Formats: sequence, structure tokens, C-alpha cells
Amino acid sequence: MVERMLKLLLKNRILALADQFSGQKKGKRALDVRRIAVLAGAAVLILAVGGFLLSGILGPLYTNMAESGMEWLYFAMTGGVAFLVSFMFTSIYAQGAIFEAKDNEMLLAMPISPAAILGSRIASLYFLNFLFDAAFMATAGIVKLVQGGTADAAGVIQYVICIFLLTLFSTTLSCLLGWLVSMITRRIRRKAMFQLFISLALLGGFYAIILGDLNRHIQTITENSESIAGVFRGVLYPFYAMGAACTGKDFGMFLIFAACCILPFGLVCFVMNKSFVRIVTSRSALKKIRYEAGKLKSSSAIWALTKKELTCFFNSSSYMLNTGLGLLISVGLTIMIAVNVNNSAAGKAAETAEAVQSEPGFLERIGSMIGPDGLMLMLGLILAVFAAFVYISGPSISVEGNNIWILKSSPLRASEILKSKVYAHLTVAVPISLVSSLILVITVPGMHLLAVVYAFLMPLLAHIFCAQIGVIANLYFGRLNYPSMAKAVKSNSAALIPLLSTGAVTLLPFILYFSVLKDTGISFRMITIISLGLMAVLNTGMFAFLHSAAAQKRWNAIGQ
Repeated sequence: MVERMLKLLLKNRILALADQFSGQKKGKRALDVRRIAVLAGAAVLILAVGGFLLSGILGPLYTNMAESGMEWLYFAMTGGVAFLVSFMFTSIYAQGAIFEAKDNEMLLAMPISPAAILGSRIASLYFLNFLFDAAFMATAGIVKLVQGGTADAAGVIQYVICIFLLTLFSTTLSCLLGWLVSMITRRIRRKAMFQLFISLALLGGFYAIILGDLNRHIQTITENSESIAGVFRGVLYPFYAMGAACTGKDFGMFLIFAACCILPFGLVCFVMNKSFVRIVTSRSALKKIRYEAGKLKSSSAIWALTKKELTCFFNSSSYMLNTGLGLLISVGLTIMIAVNVNNSAAGKAAETAEAVQSEPGFLERIGSMIGPDGLMLMLGLILAVFAAFVYISGPSISVEGNNIWILKSSPLRASEILKSKVYAHLTVAVPISLVSSLILVITVPGMHLLAVVYAFLMPLLAHIFCAQIGVIANLYFGRLNYPSMAKAVKSNSAALIPLLSTGAVTLLPFILYFSVLKDTGISFRMITIISLGLMAVLNTGMFAFLHSAAAQKRWNAIGQ
């Protein structure tokens, strides 16, 4: 009976994954032959391109390791990176997919074993981990064969089994982190902020691994291969066993690696099975608030709706992470610029610009075209471009879902409701935009008046543009039938419109300048003034549209 239930639940999870990637409302429709072919083709293409890029890194690494007689270290390091990447991505997914799935309580109310429910969740997580691990390890094996390495049939079988075992290892850690986060967030009120912190930490770790001077890192690894090998033989012993097993020459190490993967996985599954029902059915212990009589504070209808939008945003880690990540990037970018400027020997604007122009590549060509003053103006443009990645208002109508009737039945005009969504966006974005601009103005020496004004005004106008175009795009192209808020944010194609349009409008005058207008005598300063005027005109036009009869008519038609 349990096996049959597990089979049905696994089928349901496959339908759900196909639904998520195909964008369809119903899973059965998502699994027709053509959609399977398109999804499979896209997956193969992505894996092929990723494998080709990865082979450029693994090729020199394998050559050096093979010549040093440490082929096992090549596989151990590749497996370690594959484990980290898969763990970082799927651990974000694990907690919500296993313990906070919308249908958990419904399934528990049915005559279905909790073990079958938990098993189906873990199986889907295993599948996602396998995609990452197989991409890395398959590429590593192909690189070995292309470089002249040999392998017999038994060695190939052992290598393939190691990939499945490695996926079991990363799934164990993902499940463990998801279980710990679920246990902790049961006791805290601001669990969305805690989940956001975990997600940002994992994403930061991923970018720390991926970004950087890869050639220098590879050279460092090859020069210190003996010390790195000692680390794997000690602290990272499971990966040492995996590396030795992947060579196909040490069956004993294969058994050790299998034990290192299977035993922890079984223990974690046992612990999760014991606490699964308690975690799913428990409710957070909210702090009791003692009511104290006070003066009644009134506010406008627009501000009340704006606070509702902000509550929706700050109570969803998916909403914050997907639509507000650009704010963290802009602040991080300005801090990085400040550190680089303060660490440079040049203390004046002209010297800084000259140092930048001395670097070969893109910045050198730009600096020669627009001069030192133009480079100062480019700093404000960079902040304005990153405003496109802050599209908080993009899914703001879709997240209402079936509750849209509450707003539509209220005695409010469409302009008031739509402006509240714009104001919520700006309430979050504008303060951080001003802080980023202030950091630039204070830390970058020699900024002239126009550069200072542009550093503040252009990012601000870009945020206003993105907020308004996001609401308008969602008004016309948004959907209300998403099963959850997270999916309304992640799978909403209408959210791409503010991202792309803000980036296009921000960069269009400068693209025209460098491609067409540069030789016509128009100065770069004039282009910056034109860009400010263009943004102001477009923002005024969209603000007028939100008050128009066309917006009211479209709002009335939503959900019908």
C-alpha cells in the first residue's frame, strides 16, 4: 500500500515540476508529447552549453593532476564543487518543498502514510540535485576520455554509481538544512526575514565560488596540490573516497564512499519522518499582545493600501529575494566603487579617470570617448540600470490571486489602488537608492555638479519608471490563477516587462550616442540631460495613465 501511494505521489510531483517549468495551469496538460520534447531539448541544450564552458576549466586541471599522478584529486575536487553548487541551490528549495508545501495538510488528512508523502518530496529534491551533480561529473568524465584517459566497463559503472551516491550526499545536507530551518522558524515571528537571510547567504557563497580569476585559482590549486590533497585525505575524507572510487581502481574506497552517503541519508530520513507530522501541523507560537486603549489614528485609503502591499512584500522571502535583489546589488556596487577609489593612489577625479583609462578593454574605450567628466556621469547611469532589477510592483496584481474581488468591491477608484502598488515599490526602493547615490557622491572625489545631480536624479527616475511600468504591465498581462504567491512572483512573465523596459529606456540614449550621435558634435553632457528629460516625460505620461478612464476600464475587466 505504501509503495503504491509513493508511486502516485511521485507521479504527482513530476506533474508539478512539469507544470512549473512549462508555465501551464494543469500538470496533465504540461506533459503532452510536444511539451516534453521542448523541455527535454531545452534541458539538453543548457547542459551541453554548461558542460562546454565547464570543460574549459576542467581540461587544464585534469592535465596537471594526471601528470602529477593524482587523478583522484581531480575527481574529488570536481565532486566537491558539484556538491556545493547543488546544495546551495536546492537547500533554498528544500524547506518550502518538503515542510511548507500547500498540499501537506490535505494529504495528511487522506489515508496516506506520512512516510510516502515525505519520500515523494525527498525524491523530487534528489532529482534536482542530480541535474547539478550529473552535469559536473559527466563533464569531468568526458574531459578525462578526451584527454587520453582510459576506463573499462566496470570502472564506468562504478563512476556512474558514484554520481548517484554524490547526489544522495547533497540531498542529505539539503534535507538537513531544510529540516533545521523549519524547526527554527516554527518558533519565530519573522520567519520570512530569516529565510531571506539563509537564501542570501547561500547565493553569496555560490557567487564567491563562481566569480573571480579562475585561471589564477587553477594555478594556485596546481601549485599547492599536495597540501590540498592532505585536506581531502583528512577533513574532506568522503570526497577523497569518491575521487579514488571514480578512478575505477579502488573498490574498497567505493564501498567507503557508499557508506558515507547511504548511512547519513538513512539517519536524516529517519529523523525527518519522526518529526514531519509535528512540523507540518504545528503553528508558530505568536507573542501575545496586550491591548491598550489609545487614540485612533486615521490615514488615507492609498496609504492603508500601501501598508498592505508592504506587509505582503516583507512577509514573503520569495517576493523579497526575486524582486528586491537589485537593491542589495546596487548598495554592494557602490561600496565596491568606494573601496576601490579609496585604495587607489589617485586622489583627484582626473587621476582616477586616467587610471581607469590605463586599463585595457571596455572602460579604456569609453573613457577615451567621453573623458573624465563623462566617466563620473557613468556612475549614476550604472545605478539607474540596476533599478531595472528592482521590480517589486511587477507581480503586485497577480499576487492578489482569488482575493482580487476584495479590492474590486471596495469603494475605491482604480487609480487609488494602482498608485498604492507604485508607492509600496517606491517606499522600499527610494531610500536605498538615495543611500547608494550618497555613498558615490561622498567617496568618489572630484564629482562636478551635474554628475552629483545625475547620480541622485537618474536612479530615482529609473525606480519611478520601473514601479509604474510594472503595475501597468501586470494590469494588462498579469494572471490571477497562480497557486501560490511564490509562483506568482517567480513564474510571472509580466514581471520581465519592467525589467527589460527600464533597462532599455535607461540605456537607449547612450546606445544611440555611442553608435550614431558621437560624431555629430552632441556632447555627452547633453545626452545625460536628454536622458533625464526622457525619463521625466515617460514617468509623467504613465502617472497620467493611471488616472485615466482606460486604466479604470482595464481594472474593471480583471478577473472576469
